[in-house]
Amino acid sequence: MTVRCLDGLNILKNRKEIVFEIFSNIFQDTDVSLYAFVILDNHYHLLLEIGMTSRKGVGIPRIINRCNCVIAKKLNEIDGCKGRKVFYQYWDWCIRDEKDFYSHFNYIHGNPIKHGLVKDFEELKNYKFCSYSGWVKKAGEEFLHDCLMAYPVVDYQKDN
Repeated sequence: MTVRCLDGLNILKNRKEIVFEIFSNIFQDTDVSLYAFVILDNHYHLLLEIGMTSRKGVGIPRIINRCNCVIAKKLNEIDGCKGRKVFYQYWDWCIRDEKDFYSHFNYIHGNPIKHGLVKDFEELKNYKFCSYSGWVKKAGEEFLHDCLMAYPVVDYQKDN
C-alpha cells in the first residue's frame, strides 16, 4: 500500500523517526504482520498481512486511518498547525500470488534508491526507515539478492 502526503509535500522529511515509532506502536497492538515498509520524505509504503481477528473488524481502511490520524496529529502538534491535512489518500493492493508479493517486497525496498536517499543496496542496509536491513539480519543478503533476481523491479532509477 502507498500513502502520499497532500500535494506531495515533504512533510515526513526529518520526521521519519516519529512515523516509525508510531507504526511500531500501532502494529504492536494488532494481528497485522508488517512484511516490508519504507518511510520517505513525502510518502510511505507498507506490505501487510491482515490477521483473522483484524479481518473481522479492523481492516485496511481502519488501520491506515489510525496510522494517518496519529501521524498527522503528532506532526501538526510539532508544527503548530492544528487540523492541517497531512495525507492525501492511499492506494492498496491485494497480493495475488508469490510473484506479486515479492515484486512489491522488492519495490518497497528499492524505493530509497529510486528517490535518491541512498545510492545502492549497500547503503540501503544503513537506511533505518526501511525494512531492508531487518531482512538482511533475518534472512541474509543472499536471500534478498535471490528475491530481486527472481522478481526484478526495473523502477530503481533515481527520479529526476
